[in-house]
Amino acid sequence: MSRPVYIVFSRRPATVAAEEYSRWYETHVAEMLTVNGFAAAASYELVPALDEPAEPDRFTSAAVYQLKGSVPEAMAALTAELASGRMSLPGWFREVRFSSWNAVPLGAAARRGDDRVRGSLQLVFSDAGSGQHPVSDESFDRWYEQHLGEILSIPGFASAQRYRLDQVIRPGGCTIPGRRLCIYATTKPPAQLRAEMERMNLLSADSYSRLKSTDSSGPALPQWWDTVRFAAWNLIPAGGTWSPA
Repeated sequence: MSRPVYIVFSRRPATVAAEEYSRWYETHVAEMLTVNGFAAAASYELVPALDEPAEPDRFTSAAVYQLKGSVPEAMAALTAELASGRMSLPGWFREVRFSSWNAVPLGAAARRGDDRVRGSLQLVFSDAGSGQHPVSDESFDRWYEQHLGEILSIPGFASAQRYRLDQVIRPGGCTIPGRRLCIYATTKPPAQLRAEMERMNLLSADSYSRLKSTDSSGPALPQWWDTVRFAAWNLIPAGGTWSPA
């Protein structure tokens, strides 16, 4: 997915049945694709992927939209459409928990990347440093570009595309790192991916540190490693994929 994407995580209200939520979401995605700048979409079930501290909102669903043209223009068109009242929003819509991001590609996809929104994915959100001592984009990106090779050596990881993030909706209490995103195309179910990552000491920041204490291959552990933050989910296709009619 080398085009910009708009990613939406959601959690349905406890009072709404899963079947009702899924039916509405399919209608909602079709309406989203009538908005200027939205090219294609896919819906997913979310399954936590890593041992890192993750978002406490317990998001359970995701939609990934491919954008075309200008990202600001697509977001302005979406804002106008939502304000128009033309979209089919149920009475319980305000109870849905949302977090969303614009993601702009950084460089080319690594190994077999393409422009299709389909198949299982793993999304890894990341950042490093703090407000008082930020890690520069250059330093963080240089390490992560080298780190991609380590991840793509894990059986079940087929390709990777990195993105610069711009958070659109950030609910209260959100802890998902918001600077960078990597989308991996995957070929194994979540439990098998986790087992492979654990076997190769790539499941958590601590296990990666232990790996680097004995393994000199790949990038060296950066000085800022103790400030790195990750949150990751496996995305399992649910519902379908859509393109504008």
